[in-house]
Amino acid sequence: MNANEMNQSDEKIHADEENHRKKKMHVTQIFREKMCADDVDDDASEFKKKLAAAKRLVWAMGFFMGLGIYLSMVAAFFVYVGMKIDEHFGTHPYGVVTGIFLGFPIAVYGIYYDYKSCGE
Repeated sequence: MNANEMNQSDEKIHADEENHRKKKMHVTQIFREKMCADDVDDDASEFKKKLAAAKRLVWAMGFFMGLGIYLSMVAAFFVYVGMKIDEHFGTHPYGVVTGIFLGFPIAVYGIYYDYKSCGE
């Protein structure tokens, strides 16, 4: 591969990354758009308006339930590791307490990092 082909390849990769980055939206923008979206016209029946509101509600519940499940699973993993450390070393409450105090901040940071990277 000559230098010209390498430069074209690098430019294509950079352009693909830039396009991918532009397509991503910040999570708060996505949430705001989903919750404020008008799926129905002003002339639509009351039933269709309620159905659209119910769809937005279900989407929001799924979003926040996913965050809660992620948070609880990471924290539970660290508590489990703390329990195993307590069993192995015989330090009964300290491993579990350390697991709690490490698990929650690491889970919150993981959520922050994941959603921060969506805006880039």
